[in-house]
Amino acid sequence: MCGMTRFSGTCVRTLAQRLGSSMIQLDKVGVTTTSLDVLEDRLMYVMAHLRNEIRGVNGVVDSLQWAAYDDCIGLYQDSIELLTLARSLLHAPIQSKNSKDLMTWMTTTCSNHDTCMDGFKEANEPKTSKTAQLLSDLTQTISNHIVLSSLLVNTTAHDRRSEPTLTRSYPKWLSKEKQELLDVSIIGDMPVYITVSQDGIGTNLTVKTIAEAIQLAPNKSSDPIIIYVKTGRYQEPNLIVRKGKTNLWFIGDGKGKTIITGNISCRLNKTTTFKTSSFGAIGNGFVARGITFENTAGPENHQAVALLVKSDKSVLHDCEMKGYQDTLYTHSNRQFYRDCDIYGTVDFIFGNAQVVFQNCSIYALKPMLHQNNTITAQKRSCPSSISGISIHESRVLAASDLEPFKYNYSTYLGRPWRPLSTVVYMSSYIGDHVHPQGWIPWNETSTLDLVYYGEFMNYGPGADTNCRVQSPGIHPNMTSDEAIRFTVDQFIDGSSWIAPTNVPFELGLGNLTQH
Repeated sequence: MCGMTRFSGTCVRTLAQRLGSSMIQLDKVGVTTTSLDVLEDRLMYVMAHLRNEIRGVNGVVDSLQWAAYDDCIGLYQDSIELLTLARSLLHAPIQSKNSKDLMTWMTTTCSNHDTCMDGFKEANEPKTSKTAQLLSDLTQTISNHIVLSSLLVNTTAHDRRSEPTLTRSYPKWLSKEKQELLDVSIIGDMPVYITVSQDGIGTNLTVKTIAEAIQLAPNKSSDPIIIYVKTGRYQEPNLIVRKGKTNLWFIGDGKGKTIITGNISCRLNKTTTFKTSSFGAIGNGFVARGITFENTAGPENHQAVALLVKSDKSVLHDCEMKGYQDTLYTHSNRQFYRDCDIYGTVDFIFGNAQVVFQNCSIYALKPMLHQNNTITAQKRSCPSSISGISIHESRVLAASDLEPFKYNYSTYLGRPWRPLSTVVYMSSYIGDHVHPQGWIPWNETSTLDLVYYGEFMNYGPGADTNCRVQSPGIHPNMTSDEAIRFTVDQFIDGSSWIAPTNVPFELGLGNLTQH
């Protein structure tokens, strides 16, 4: 099993150290469990080191460096909790559903580590420091464990006949007038739990800020907690649905009406990309509908996130994300976006989630001089991890400010934030602002050899694949068998967790008729 990993020597050595002198004949479960124990030990050790550093043992005083350390501590704590969940699965029969959970959690562990590494890179942490060495060693341990986990489980996509698209419905108690006001997707007889209104006027528990609503929402709820955010422009610092706040559903009055805004950027605020978001969703089961998320820092301030989503099984419906560089941070876990509009310039849909965009409009804005637009920057780095971006039955368009100048700037479908970057466009309209080459490397020294960049039955003037860049990682004419791997059903196993939100979705590839 170690021979299948990227760092086989580290794999054998660390497992042998953990087992000591005992000559136990381990099966696959035993090897993977031992590997999990090794990874947990290393995470605990690294966290202890980071806590000592941030307390000032070695003088962490720079604000950007502090932000990087703070990010890492929280991310590694999340990873340890995921390992606890994974351990419970390893002692039960591995079936299709829990194997998908297991591989999602392990992929998120890789995402957490990558984000930590990125933060230290932004903070210019010396490569020779003890912290840098510990993180480098941890890279090998995480990579090896994901491969061992994948060898244990059968992650082959299962066959399931496509189910009909589900359409929006309303609970019986909701009046027609209220439906028109909220156009809210909720289930059963769940009422609005909290109303957020800047004038303080509401018919139930009403607060003036979103932060208050998040604080008042119960922890670890297994049922949806409906938070109705009335029309208004909400600019509040550190708006985060934290890990303990589960199944929070934010319902706004519509795009451009309920607006959550901010202007934090790496350049202006000397912080990490992870901390720039106007709104962050970390607690699992996050749902949003009818809300605009924006970051107004502007293109000149580079990384500035409008919305960060780390929530597993999150659904965003009829929302809008507006920014320039790094607009939408699809950080990790399983995510679904339907009927959403996303605006940006550089890497404006990025991250390491398993994410499907369906019936969305993706707008490239006019960038700064000498800049290219890159729509996606997917981050898959660990072999056997299962992340990627799937853009299905959507529209890739030039925004109104770019349209008159679209031939003066190059817009690309994506570039790889990490070497194994995975992105597909399927049954989507691609406008003529997209460069005929389609894809570009991250920089002058990188390649597209290890990526998976696929296109399937797209249409429009930018969908012609005859001039796409030539590389082993480019798949300009995917087959239906290849494409079906990136559907809601098979890529994010979405039928069970999207359906209860009453958000419409296409389970499979849909209509395969060429446009």
